[in-house]
Amino acid sequence: MSEQANQCRKRTHGFPVVGGTSAKRSRVQLMEAATELMDMPPEILERIFSWVESPQSLIIALQGVQGMQGTNQYTEYMMHRHRCFVYAHRLQRREGPRGPKIRAALMVLQAATDYFYQCGYESHFVCNLASFHARMSESTSSTICIHLRKFICEFLLSVEKPLGSHGGSALADSKMGAQQRRLLLMLTLINLLRQFRSFTIISSAMGLMHWHLKLEVQSIFLRVGFQRVRLRSLEHHIHNLGLIAEMLLHDQLNDPFYSFKTVDKFTYGYGLNVCKKLTSSMVFNFSFLAPQSTLLLLQKAVDGEFDPSHVARMTPISAFNVRLVMTSRSKTKSQAFFTTDTISLQLAA
Repeated sequence: MSEQANQCRKRTHGFPVVGGTSAKRSRVQLMEAATELMDMPPEILERIFSWVESPQSLIIALQGVQGMQGTNQYTEYMMHRHRCFVYAHRLQRREGPRGPKIRAALMVLQAATDYFYQCGYESHFVCNLASFHARMSESTSSTICIHLRKFICEFLLSVEKPLGSHGGSALADSKMGAQQRRLLLMLTLINLLRQFRSFTIISSAMGLMHWHLKLEVQSIFLRVGFQRVRLRSLEHHIHNLGLIAEMLLHDQLNDPFYSFKTVDKFTYGYGLNVCKKLTSSMVFNFSFLAPQSTLLLLQKAVDGEFDPSHVARMTPISAFNVRLVMTSRSKTKSQAFFTTDTISLQLAA
């Protein structure tokens, strides 16, 4: 070997130089392999998909060489598996303590994710679906709610980032996309609240671009260490939504509970109270600033008439701001004991 070749080998640490004929051949082989993969019969392709340990990496790879076709094929496969998972639990004949709870959890999961899924975030949804199925199948009656809340929060946080991004809070796209997600988040929250057995509309006053809406749900409570807290972080919004989803699960089962969850530096006490001696309730006071078409869309969601296929598309100059004040009240029948906790949340794109 010549001296020049030895020097070149030292500089590249013994590896071939990237960018030459070998690198070009590797890229061609990768594209050919991806093409061959997607040309396989569906039953073989599904078996390969079932072995995937990192769905996110697979989706990114398929996007790189196959565009949306490969991504859609994997998404369709995972959604088919999810529908089978849901169907199997609906038809499960052997009833134990887990059966009704898993079915209720899957109903809450749909209410908490359906709008995002139908509005284009299906790839984000399926990324953690296989591990969610595994955790739910292996869960005990007491851990189902934890897996549910964790999946919902992870999914809603993931839509803020492009697939494959590990950044903390980088937005996935433009301000318009961020506004769209804030709207979907509010629609999802309203959808969850509507599922509670004691959901009530207290008042509604709509103007040209403003809407003041007050909703109430009996028997649930959400408290913090301080009696009055103001939060502006999107993460707090999402984690609060996850806690409400967990409370909804227990409400569907008429299963009283009390739990704690720490988010950032705040510790929440939350639960479902069905004791007649101590009554609890939460009031959700919304103040929306948005175009009239968006306000009417939100109103349809409150009335249970919202169709995700008709969701309003935001423009770059559209305003969308939400102030939500959640007030949790607990009192004894004789009113000898009375507490009030208020959490204020600000949401803007």
